[in-house]
Amino acid sequence: MEDLQGLIVIDEIQRLPELFPLIRYLVDTRPRQKYLILGSASRDLIRQSSESLAGRIAYYNLGGFRIPDIGAENYKTLWIRGGLPDAYTPASADQSRLWLDNYITTFLERDIPQLGINIPARTLRRFWTMTAHYHV
Repeated sequence: MEDLQGLIVIDEIQRLPELFPLIRYLVDTRPRQKYLILGSASRDLIRQSSESLAGRIAYYNLGGFRIPDIGAENYKTLWIRGGLPDAYTPASADQSRLWLDNYITTFLERDIPQLGINIPARTLRRFWTMTAHYHV
């Protein structure tokens, strides 16, 4: 295997959790090499990563923008668009809404079923919409 250098980034690790034993081997045999593992943090994935990489891994919760990040005068935009950078930063509200709609669709159709929840995405979306209207 060739010697890799620099930071190795592995995204969407939740799609291939069987990579953890290989990552553990690489971490143990190449101690100078650094890895950044990104992905949705399901309970099972966290457990598997902590078992496979015990003593070799650190977790960072990457939240969205907060008021100190964007300035108090922009709190209304943050409240309406949300704190995810691709939702908050578009030039128009329509672009933000389009990104959020696509994000929610992907989350409901792909990520939720990976957590073992087998409720149709359309039903979950209706529930989310109902809940959002209830809390307005």
